[in-house]
This record gives sequence, structure tokens and C-alpha cells, in this order.
Amino acid sequence: MRKELPKFFEQILNITDPWYIEKIEQQGNTINIYVDFKKGAKFEYNGKYYSAYDTVQRSWRHLNIS
Repeated sequence: MRKELPKFFEQILNITDPWYIEKIEQQGNTINIYVDFKKGAKFEYNGKYYSAYDTVQRSWRHLNIS
């Protein structure tokens, strides 16, 4: 079951390539999901593709699943 968890959360959170779930941690009733993108990925902005040159780690609280 553990190996299927990243795919499960990718589906329900609509996480698609080049994004992926790096790891999942559980702390009591809280589940922390770490999302990252593939190194060298290009992202579209106004019809052009750009590489990431700087990133900031952020967190947010998603809606409750249950």
C-alpha cells in the first residue's frame, strides 16, 4: 500500500508532470505531502517556456479529505 500512496495523492490533487510527490510523512492525524518538480523542467508563461532559476519552499493547508 505504501508504494501506491504517491500515485493516489497525485491523482486526487491533480499533480502532473513535471511535478511529482517527493515524499509523504504522517504525524499523528496530519499528513505532510512534499511536492517537487523534475530538474531541468520548463514551465509555460505567456506562450513561452522558461526554466526555474530560483525556488522557495512553501506550505499550505489543503481541504480536509475526510
